[in-house]
Amino acid sequence: MENFPLLRRLRTLFLHNNHISTLAPKLGESLPKLEALLLTNNKFETLADLNPIGELSSLRLLSLVNNPVTKLKNYRHYVIHLLPQLKVLDFVKVKASEKRQARAMFKKEGEKTKVAHSTFTPGEPANTKSASAEAIRSAIQNAKTLEEVQLLEQSLRQGKLPEQGKAMDASASEL
Repeated sequence: MENFPLLRRLRTLFLHNNHISTLAPKLGESLPKLEALLLTNNKFETLADLNPIGELSSLRLLSLVNNPVTKLKNYRHYVIHLLPQLKVLDFVKVKASEKRQARAMFKKEGEKTKVAHSTFTPGEPANTKSASAEAIRSAIQNAKTLEEVQLLEQSLRQGKLPEQGKAMDASASEL
């Protein structure tokens, strides 16, 4: 979803069933008054795919029902963290207790968001990226069967990084 011109008066946008999987950065600049965004039945897969939604400061209602990302651990809290002004998420009212949990779970460090108590960390510092890349390479090289590779691919899509030496053992136990 990109290339929107400046639409100062647009308040509601329905984009159901469009195979949308990414959002353009700086979306908030193009849609400054957007209050309701319905992206039901699209293709968002990772929490990082949702980061541009955080720029929509007027957004009060968001629906991501039937997107793969909704099945991820901490999905609801992550979105509430991105959009603290949100009133309704996936047609369910956002409670004050959920907002407190989201603030406690996700902490801001400068401009980067760090996930507390989770394996997924959007905007990791540069030094851990190389370690993460090495862990991924190692897990791929140590995979012995097609099923192990598929499980590794699935976990990476969900934002989970393999732990060195444990990734394939855990994947094998899931079979």
